[in-house]
Amino acid sequence: MSDSSHLLDIRLLGGFAVQVDGADVPDDSWRLRKARALVKLLALAPGQRLHREQVFEALWPGRDDARALTNKLHQALYAARRALDTAGADGAATLALRDDVLSLNGDVEIDAVRLEAAVAAARAAGTADAYQDALAHAHGELLPEDRYEDWTGDRRDALRVLVTTAHLELAALLEPDAAAEVLQRALVLDPLHEGATRQLMRAYAAAGRRQRALEAFEHLRGALRDAYAADPDEETRRLYRELLADAEP
Repeated sequence: MSDSSHLLDIRLLGGFAVQVDGADVPDDSWRLRKARALVKLLALAPGQRLHREQVFEALWPGRDDARALTNKLHQALYAARRALDTAGADGAATLALRDDVLSLNGDVEIDAVRLEAAVAAARAAGTADAYQDALAHAHGELLPEDRYEDWTGDRRDALRVLVTTAHLELAALLEPDAAAEVLQRALVLDPLHEGATRQLMRAYAAAGRRQRALEAFEHLRGALRDAYAADPDEETRRLYRELLADAEP
């Protein structure tokens, strides 16, 4: 039976960290890199549950020695449980392996999951305050230390799109000057996002800052040429031409 009296708080945004009832699990207590990876992988999994074959494929891809894989899994599991024990959790209850299924049990909070839920709630509410509250949960890239691990890529991309889109949705609810500030933050996350750039150009134009709108286009064009030797798409170029014509005396 899991010990539900302890709150396990797992941070994945901006870097991995774990707290038990507000007490940090020390970095040096993990011992094995795969012990950390096991907790990260479960934190990202639906319902925080994975079959051990899914864990094998994610953490030891391409290996087919079942005995060796099982030993490696048990080593990582043991080290992860010991790390949780150091902060007062019951590691064996919190991180369970039962019927070939690994799971995180008890009262578990995960910042990436909180962010996703907060954005969903903001969309349901449809208010600027709700979006601002949701985006307060966006504390950086998902697991930047694991940027080149295959098992993090899809969720990282999805979260980046989610946060960028939430910025655009918030901007649509604001006055032009405030919208421009929000859109600038969106473009820090995704500098080549043409939809965000067009929205920023329109916000600047509505605020009477037409030169800034033209500069936003030029910045995008330079970034696209540097990255892909490409130009902005036709919709963005057409908006630029319209703003340029309006700026002529």
